[in-house]
Amino acid sequence: MNIETLSIEKLKGYLSSQYEGWSSFVNNIIFPIFGEDKFESLSETELLKNNPEEKPLAEATGICSIKQVGQIDVGVQPLQIFDVTVSDRVMMERNRVNIQRLIRKVMENYSSAFMLFHYENDTRWDWRFTFCHKKGSQKEVTDSKRYTFLLGPGQSCRTAAENFKKLYDKRDTYSIKDIEDAFNVEALSKEFFGKYKAQYESFVNYMVDPANGMRQNFIDTDFDHAGMTADKIRDREEKPIRDYVKKLLGRIVFLHFLQKKGWLGVPAGKDWGKGDCNFILHLFENASEEQKENFLDAILENLFSEGLDKNRSEKNDLYDTKVEGFRNCRIPYLNGGLFERDYLDELAVKFPAEYFDNLLTMLSQYNFTIDENDPNDAEVGVDPEMLGHIFENLLEDNKDKGAFYTPKEIVQYMCRESLIAYLQTDQNEGDKETIRKFVTTHDAELLGDLKANIEQKLLDVKICDPAIGSGAFPMGLLRELFFCRSAIEPNIIENAANIKRYIIQNNIYGVDIERGAVDIARLRFWLALIVDEKTPEALPNLDFKIMQGNSLLEQYNGADLSNMTEKKVGAEQSCSIFDNMLDVYRRNLRNKLSEYYSCPEHTKKVQLRKDIANIVKQELTEQGIHIDFKDMDLSANSQFFLWHTWFHDVFSRPSKEGGFDITIGNPPYISAPTQIASPELNEQRQRIIGCKKYKSLYEKWDLFVPFIELGLQLLCPNGVFSMIVPYPLTNQKYGKKLRKMIIEEYRLLEIADLNGTKIFENATVSNCIPFIQNSSPKGELRITQIYADKTFRKVLYKSPETLKQDENKYVWNLTSEKRNGNRYTDMNVLGDFCYISVGMVVNADEKKAKGEFRKDDLISETYDEIHSSKYIEAKDIDKYRVKRVRYLEWNTKRCPDKLRRPTFRELYDRPKLIMNCLGTINVTIDVEEHFLHNHSIYCAILWKDLKGINNKSISSSIKKFCKHTRTEKEALSSEVDLLYLLGVLNSSMVGKLLADQRGGDYHIYPEHIRNLPIPIATSKLQEEIAQLVRIIMEKIHGGQDCEAEQQKVNQIVSTLYI
Repeated sequence: MNIETLSIEKLKGYLSSQYEGWSSFVNNIIFPIFGEDKFESLSETELLKNNPEEKPLAEATGICSIKQVGQIDVGVQPLQIFDVTVSDRVMMERNRVNIQRLIRKVMENYSSAFMLFHYENDTRWDWRFTFCHKKGSQKEVTDSKRYTFLLGPGQSCRTAAENFKKLYDKRDTYSIKDIEDAFNVEALSKEFFGKYKAQYESFVNYMVDPANGMRQNFIDTDFDHAGMTADKIRDREEKPIRDYVKKLLGRIVFLHFLQKKGWLGVPAGKDWGKGDCNFILHLFENASEEQKENFLDAILENLFSEGLDKNRSEKNDLYDTKVEGFRNCRIPYLNGGLFERDYLDELAVKFPAEYFDNLLTMLSQYNFTIDENDPNDAEVGVDPEMLGHIFENLLEDNKDKGAFYTPKEIVQYMCRESLIAYLQTDQNEGDKETIRKFVTTHDAELLGDLKANIEQKLLDVKICDPAIGSGAFPMGLLRELFFCRSAIEPNIIENAANIKRYIIQNNIYGVDIERGAVDIARLRFWLALIVDEKTPEALPNLDFKIMQGNSLLEQYNGADLSNMTEKKVGAEQSCSIFDNMLDVYRRNLRNKLSEYYSCPEHTKKVQLRKDIANIVKQELTEQGIHIDFKDMDLSANSQFFLWHTWFHDVFSRPSKEGGFDITIGNPPYISAPTQIASPELNEQRQRIIGCKKYKSLYEKWDLFVPFIELGLQLLCPNGVFSMIVPYPLTNQKYGKKLRKMIIEEYRLLEIADLNGTKIFENATVSNCIPFIQNSSPKGELRITQIYADKTFRKVLYKSPETLKQDENKYVWNLTSEKRNGNRYTDMNVLGDFCYISVGMVVNADEKKAKGEFRKDDLISETYDEIHSSKYIEAKDIDKYRVKRVRYLEWNTKRCPDKLRRPTFRELYDRPKLIMNCLGTINVTIDVEEHFLHNHSIYCAILWKDLKGINNKSISSSIKKFCKHTRTEKEALSSEVDLLYLLGVLNSSMVGKLLADQRGGDYHIYPEHIRNLPIPIATSKLQEEIAQLVRIIMEKIHGGQDCEAEQQKVNQIVSTLYI
């Protein structure tokens, strides 16, 4: 390859060819990018000869040689180049734990390296190019991260070629960061998601267009339209179309993972693994023009139902696709339910050929890596986790449902810490540290005499995610359990798939209200099994393991269904049907569920589902519960979930007194106002309150609050809870009862403080992760923090008592600072002087306007007769100034009278302070402009300036928040000047007080502002501060520095609080 003309096409050609040796790679890739003068040859130093103690570990992973062939000068430390020869492909692919341990050993003395993995067998020409990089000191071996490109014939090398070309273009200025970017999995994922989203939308848009003849057959009109806008009605009607496209594309993507195993289109007489790795694209390309124009109904639907969902073992799995070139090929029978026909599959669906051409061409440009990546070991390609990203971020607009996809670093930390806490239960301190090292390194030799005990605990553990989403946490714990068991148990190469099957069947459970989430979670579990299968095996049926249901409710139509497992045996007697192993109800249900899990026949599964439903209905009748469920599926609905029925094996464990060993997850975050504003969510909220199951509900509780309590209720004694939740758990009023309950009734092990670190891309809230054990309160808890590289560090230990900032509000202080919420209790608060209000919501009222307009329809950059009032938002203000002004339509037919929340007009024409509601507080003043502002801004108006103004908002504020009468407040407000208050609120002292109020939360809530302690300074001091404020505003307006004046304000204000 010519160094001067290194192009993407030439790179693709080289990287997709067979491996030609490390010398060829250095000449064709390393020299052009890094320069021949930067390379130093090391004469093929054989590491395994020089370090014979590593040879057994290498051989156990199928590696026979590790040669250090050279190094490149890339800055502070040279980048090493290793040539790694693999003797046994299967051993290497199925022994990820030992591979990680071996790489860790190799990287002990280096900070970065390139590794070329290739096969000893000349018939295997595919190869891998790996970049290992370790941040921090050389002792932090576990921080070493490994990123790998799959290269060679049959692999899509587009991404590798494009990224290496970027490195080549920077060959004179590159840094180690540029090399990291070339192996950036996250960037690839975002690119793939963007293209997938475009394909998804094109299929949906085609189906919803009435001209194409499918919309009317798919839409659902059987729902209550009351109070819904036209847009919302249409959106609700078209949900089945989105569900259909979601499932169709999910199936197609699943097959792209499957074809990488060589299991699709296997020629007759050939073994599994010899199939076409681009089967789906080639199937489309080989189809006739007539078949392409009806590709879904003519080809794919039959492939799904008659091929992948039908047992053809008597025909050696042969299937006729009807496409020339694939008329007589082997297609595996998968079972599992993914390809079962449902009522939507029966409807006629036809897309123009270009839709599948565009979709399959796009998908063919990516490598699909069937094994899920983890934070320290990733293949640069599309892994099954992407299915989770797609669901959580696209298909059902989960942002409105409070659902956000959890980064894998967070998932791994929560899964490991939960598993460690479970395994450490009842162990001494020395053994606890040994267990921690084992879980993080997977070195079973560390366990010694603990080995048998730990192995049994791994076999027995019961884990549940009650808001499973697309399965991030159960998948994370599947990996952790698998790695731990792989380190302990012999013959991992042969037993990998069996170990995973055991874990899925016996250890992991999950529930979600969204059917789409459940489908994706099951799909990821199936892929986790397939990666380790030598030949296709019928997939397990996960209908009663990963289930749809409303986790928070075990009641329906007023009937409590949680005790339906009790069999009445007399007028005043009852016995649990799970108390006696011979009980007919328990035995029948247990046996039917167990049989269903591994049932491979479609008709038999249908019958088993009916039998299971009948048993449950018999239990209802036995309890005298007569409910007409109509066509509702008792095992898959959005109204309730029968915890003690479907997961009876968990709650009937006599050794654990019932319950899960670990509950974990990321529950939905939905605020009280959002719940109340939605008819569907408000109905659920009232049912949650009415069930009397959750004692932590308090005032404006967020939906994550009952989920936390549910997670704790589901635990067995000494069970471990872990959920990533909004930071307001630690300090908001609605969390007071929950905080008190946790401190007084449970053992708080750890709180991971994620405040200030953006975890969820689309969420504005900061987060924390409480780790709680279902045991009596004792000992200290640790506070950990997450850093920019998403690593966790232990910060400090605190007792539960010192965690409490004050006895009244039970606010938690996660810092080492001494915060005292009661220090200024004798001082007046801002709410005594000012009426505090949020601004208007500039959207159409759903009852009056029904989606007639949006915010953007009302705002103009310029003034005119319609857009006649100056308008600002939080992003338009800074300390002491307004940065930008726009104009709002005002005094028209629709504004303000048809706004969702118009507020009252006097709010805007009185002198006031205005401030933002997120991040660092910025306050400015509006005396003459009379700005209109939306709900991203709070305003503070002196009570005396509202004298004579009476309305519900003011009356409600006085009733809820005030300890003084209105007359007293009007008198108090006469004692302070607005400019004085402006200086106080922008001071560093109030910044600290606000931190006490917020507990570090990113949000600033009205109660934070309302409850800020404000001293009444003398008239002289007030005027001094007011004069400094005038100078500051003049200097800011003139573009001058005002730091000296601000420091002077800070000094004066600080003295007022002494």
